[in-house]
Amino acid sequence: MKTNQMNNTVRKKKSTRKSLFTRIVAWLHLWPSIVSGIVLVFVSLTGTIIVYSDEIIDFTAGQAKYVEVGGERISSEYLIEKLDQEYPEFEISEYVFFKDPERSIRLRVFSPEHGLAMIYVNPYTGEVLKVDKSIHFFFVTAHLHASLLAEDIGHWIVTIATMIFVISTLTGLVLWWPKRWNKTTRKASFTIKWKERFKRL
Repeated sequence: MKTNQMNNTVRKKKSTRKSLFTRIVAWLHLWPSIVSGIVLVFVSLTGTIIVYSDEIIDFTAGQAKYVEVGGERISSEYLIEKLDQEYPEFEISEYVFFKDPERSIRLRVFSPEHGLAMIYVNPYTGEVLKVDKSIHFFFVTAHLHASLLAEDIGHWIVTIATMIFVISTLTGLVLWWPKRWNKTTRKASFTIKWKERFKRL
């Protein structure tokens, strides 16, 4: 009788230890993940915007991307001199010359007052076709993506959120890993149940 009671006590202790471990894993999986998840969703969205920045910039350029072919192309010296006269506030940080003869020259410029901008120039006449400031949006988005516009503190927030996400992934595997490995348990553990309650989903 005493032996049975002792065995039951040992089993209860083992069960308690296991459930405590499970509760800790579940807590680590849920609450820190909610906070880090908000940060990582934002970082993912801003990253997606940055990935398609070239296509969006091309779209915002509109008709300024194309010119009529005619005569000789202007020299880079003439181009710099003309921009210095018309837009002295801007400093050129990048030149993009396209092989397509119908494409305009694209310049990336910066001004402390106006921020980043793209200037499109006719390569045959030197005429400025458009000053597109939409690129400044991507400059801000890039800093939001990397540091939430909070410099070093923001970098640390993004880094810690990423580390928490890795931990939540590992704890999620522990929670959902099937005790018995067969077709039924695999389906139960690794299939999303779309009709479940919102929290569980």
